[in-house]
Amino acid sequence: MNSVIDTNQHPIQLPRVYRGKGLSIISITGGKGGVGKSTVSVNLSIALSQLGGRVLLLDGDLAMANADQMLGVHVPTTLWNVIQGEVSLSDSVVDTPWGISLICASSGRKEMAELGEMKRQSLLDQVRELGKNYDYVVIDTPAGIGGVSIDFASAADLVLAVATPDPSSVRDVFAIMKVLSKDKGIKRINLVANMVSTNSEGVDLFKRVSGVAARFLPVTLGLGGIIVKDPTLQRAIRERLPVLSMYPEAMSSKQISKLASQVVTLEREMLNEQSITGEKRSDR
Repeated sequence: MNSVIDTNQHPIQLPRVYRGKGLSIISITGGKGGVGKSTVSVNLSIALSQLGGRVLLLDGDLAMANADQMLGVHVPTTLWNVIQGEVSLSDSVVDTPWGISLICASSGRKEMAELGEMKRQSLLDQVRELGKNYDYVVIDTPAGIGGVSIDFASAADLVLAVATPDPSSVRDVFAIMKVLSKDKGIKRINLVANMVSTNSEGVDLFKRVSGVAARFLPVTLGLGGIIVKDPTLQRAIRERLPVLSMYPEAMSSKQISKLASQVVTLEREMLNEQSITGEKRSDR
């Protein structure tokens, strides 16, 4: 057990990642750009690693990748090279100084943004196979409800939807939850309330989204975590370094660590539920 400090300065116990549970794929999705999806993906991956997990981060924004910049690492090969048949998926993996492995997409490749369904599914099959070497694969999906975004999000065992209090963000996250639940059969989604001024505003944001979802969508919405606005986090982004590693005592770092604890707990609960009901992981 690890002990860290939560946002209220009270010690909490974080569950250690456990072996033998099988691969977990976590998708970080959001209805629009600018909600902090990539920041959550990068730092959550590091937080899961700090809990003892073997973590592979997949930058799924195939045409506008930025995870390498946020981690401050050089990536010699990308998913563009994989799609072109120049290297295998395993050859595109880069180890980072932060305890996680990274597969980075390309930047400025229109062809990748328009990747066909068969190639997308083939790529996901390769990711699942490679992911057997890890405890978690975290997929940072592109914004919006395009084919790449929806396929990458729906391939996950656990979907985290990032939203901010901005009305357009609320509208857009509802849109992506609608597609995932009605078109892809996703039964559970957990909201990450990001860039809120206070924890209370984060709870209010969750209540606003969950209230609408309960009326119109066939999905169970949970509160994955709350991350308040933090100038330290913005500083880390400008420095192209992960806030969790560079500023572990920052408010945002503590809340992302708490989110990682929640992810591990949710995964255990899902596994227990599946053992009772007989539901397969792929059924979500």
